[in-house]
Amino acid sequence: MKRGTALGVTLVTGVALLGTACSSQTNPGKPTAASGPVTITVNGMPPATDAFNRAKFDLQPEPQPHTRGAGLRA
Repeated sequence: MKRGTALGVTLVTGVALLGTACSSQTNPGKPTAASGPVTITVNGMPPATDAFNRAKFDLQPEPQPHTRGAGLRA
């Protein structure tokens, strides 16, 4: 029984320390300030500020819709 108790205490301590270490807030009393502009990506499209990759993206063909059961009929 001692082995199970030691394992349980170790597991509980490890989970508590992991939760503390992975916490994203360094100071829970103050809200974090924005650090710069935010870019939202839609369908993998590069931002308008990245002209080269945006042009490459625009040249790609549109994906064709999948037709259910195509080619299965005789």
